[in-house]
Amino acid sequence: MEDHINGSRNYLTSLEWIFSTKEKGKGDFIPEYGDLSLLNRDGLILKAVGKKQLTEIASEYMDLLESSSAIYERNGDYALGIFSSGWCRMMDAASRKLCDTDDNRIALESGMWLCHESCWKDASLKAMQEGIPADIECSGGIHLYAVPLRAGGEIVGAINFGYGDPPREEAILKNLSLKYDIPVQQLRAEAKAYQPRPTYIIDYAKKRIQKVAVYLGYIIERWLAEQSVRQSEYRFRELFQNMISCVAIYKAVDEGADFEFLDFNRAGERVEQISRDQVIGKRVTQVFPGVIDFGLFDVFKRVWKTGVQETHPVSQYQDGRITGWRENVVFKLPSGELVALYNDLTEQKQSEERLRISEEKFRTVFETANVGKSLTLPTGEINANQSLCDMLGYTAEELGRKTWQEVTPTDEIASIGQKIAPLLRGEKGSVRFNKRYIHKNGSIIWGDVSVTMRYDDQGNPLHFITTIVDISEQIRVEKELRTLKKELELKIEEKTNDLKMRIDELERFHSATIEREFRIKELQDEIDRLKKQKAISGRNP
Repeated sequence: MEDHINGSRNYLTSLEWIFSTKEKGKGDFIPEYGDLSLLNRDGLILKAVGKKQLTEIASEYMDLLESSSAIYERNGDYALGIFSSGWCRMMDAASRKLCDTDDNRIALESGMWLCHESCWKDASLKAMQEGIPADIECSGGIHLYAVPLRAGGEIVGAINFGYGDPPREEAILKNLSLKYDIPVQQLRAEAKAYQPRPTYIIDYAKKRIQKVAVYLGYIIERWLAEQSVRQSEYRFRELFQNMISCVAIYKAVDEGADFEFLDFNRAGERVEQISRDQVIGKRVTQVFPGVIDFGLFDVFKRVWKTGVQETHPVSQYQDGRITGWRENVVFKLPSGELVALYNDLTEQKQSEERLRISEEKFRTVFETANVGKSLTLPTGEINANQSLCDMLGYTAEELGRKTWQEVTPTDEIASIGQKIAPLLRGEKGSVRFNKRYIHKNGSIIWGDVSVTMRYDDQGNPLHFITTIVDISEQIRVEKELRTLKKELELKIEEKTNDLKMRIDELERFHSATIEREFRIKELQDEIDRLKKQKAISGRNP
């Protein structure tokens, strides 16, 4: 009977805490060394839940135990620290002093902060590493129960609380006194001051903290999802505003009778020379009165009704304010908004028109030139004008089936290939040479050939542009002149030789004549001498 009375007395004693006046503001208690959550290095839990909500959530089990609780980030940073009981406050403060430093971060890493070591390494870290709750006896004489926090399938931290009656055995108190440097009488007083909790309350608190861990995980996941949405919205906004293409977003008004601007990006502002603020909330027919004649308005109506994406081909838009060439893709979002994604092709169309005119001029010159012209591929295929066809005796279709090699004498192909090779390599801008062509009838046509090369945007050769002037008559005349020159030279040589012979004969005759005259004179002189001698002899008998 006495045992039954004592048991009832102990049970009633264990319930006294329920009816006792609770100390207000226990969650607001800040230790002398300060709030450790201020050292949190941009942790997920603290950002996702917030200090105030974490404190409120922790009260789900702390109101039952009034001991201590901590919530840790994955890296061990504090998201929350609560010391409700005098025992836990005393032990924590004493072990902090053992660190002998004013720097909390150094103290946390020192290994001397005994309460932190038990709370983090022995309980919470263990629960995170093993992925299951950890239930240990802490160095401060009570127990710690830690539960891992999961979010998105990953462990992101841990939550714990202290539980159990502080020790009252003298031997244990003396050991704690030496370990924590706390007087035994102070330990004894705080141990006695703590109101015991029955086992079923502690078990219930353990269930509550597990549910709290799930709830925190849900909050964190929701926050991560919200962050992801914000990031997606930010990325969309950045993409939307910095796209090269113009984008306009509309909502249908009057059951699709018109469409009102919801958004307009920077590219659209630049192309249409109008600001976003000037179009938002206005109807497309107000901002762009030419949209109906342009044909895009009908596309809007069809896409809004059918939900099927359509492309409005390149067309020229114009109204009294602006004009330009546009190509639109229109589609409907699941939320019902209409999106027009379009590009300003005005410069492209203008360039194409300039190119068309230039090519038309080139084609006119090409086709009507009175000299041969061809566009010849690097592989040899010929696209010739009529003058070249006439020059070689082929129709355009016949010549189009041939290569330049096929209308060139075999012994000349290699040398021509060497002449045009620098054009293929981009080493020269043009070359000029004379070459022979084979006429359809087999005769040879001589051409004065000028060749340039056209390249694509990457510098690759597209085709040769060749101009051929028929110089066959010139070559024939030159050949005849060379023949006449040779014949003349031969005749001159013959005449010269004949004249030389005549001169030689004249020289010989002249020499003979002079010699005869000289002999006659000698004879005459001799006759004169004899006559004189005879006359002298007559006078002298």
